[in-house]
Amino acid sequence: MANKAVFMDRDGTIMDDYGHLADPDQVRFLPGVLEGLKRLQAAGFKLIVVTSQSGVEQGLLTREEVEGVHERIEERAADEGVFFDGIYYCTHLKDSGSFFRKPQPGMLYQAALEHEIHLGESFMLGNYATDIGVGRRAGCKGTVFTGEIVPESLERHGETPDCTALDFLEAVEYVLREGGEK
Repeated sequence: MANKAVFMDRDGTIMDDYGHLADPDQVRFLPGVLEGLKRLQAAGFKLIVVTSQSGVEQGLLTREEVEGVHERIEERAADEGVFFDGIYYCTHLKDSGSFFRKPQPGMLYQAALEHEIHLGESFMLGNYATDIGVGRRAGCKGTVFTGEIVPESLERHGETPDCTALDFLEAVEYVLREGGEK
């Protein structure tokens, strides 16, 4: 039986967005995120982070620093009973043409293969048009725009989410309503 997942962007979606974060001590989850992740986990969703980290190729941080941040994210979540099934990141630059750079679906396809995820029963949450685009290209059941970026940016990039949420908990409500709880 295939699994369902909630794919989510990292910066500005589940945690504060500091730009190119290299310091694990700055990891701060946004309000309601851990509560929402617990609810998704309890409903049987795999939790997968997909994030673009082009700062590595720009020389602004190292892979080791990115992975240190990811380890801290996992530690802080685990302290609250939340366990990520995977964190995927792409270091390629925006115009590289990489199949793994959002909005291309490479990271979601890779996660789907490794975790036996049915993309058509899964959701993508994010705060940029590229997050909505990657969910669409991968064939996710739903895409949810959440965060502080103005919706006009979505229109400018030709992306229309299935839901626009005011915060992470509202996004979770949509996923649970559309994706079914256990």
